[in-house]
Amino acid sequence: MNNASEQVYVVGELVFAKAQPNEQLRVRRYIDEVYYCTRVLEPDAKERVYFERELSKKCE
Repeated sequence: MNNASEQVYVVGELVFAKAQPNEQLRVRRYIDEVYYCTRVLEPDAKERVYFERELSKKCE
């Protein structure tokens, strides 16, 4: 597991949630080992929150 200060995904990076791999997300911020993401196709929709293990850089 990564050190608490290390983040795998950077702000602005495009990622996918493993639970919904067809929906592209953009990392908006990273605080206390939690990623806050917005949906690329619905940027004004409610923000989604994920742990690192729930995200992927590619559509799976």
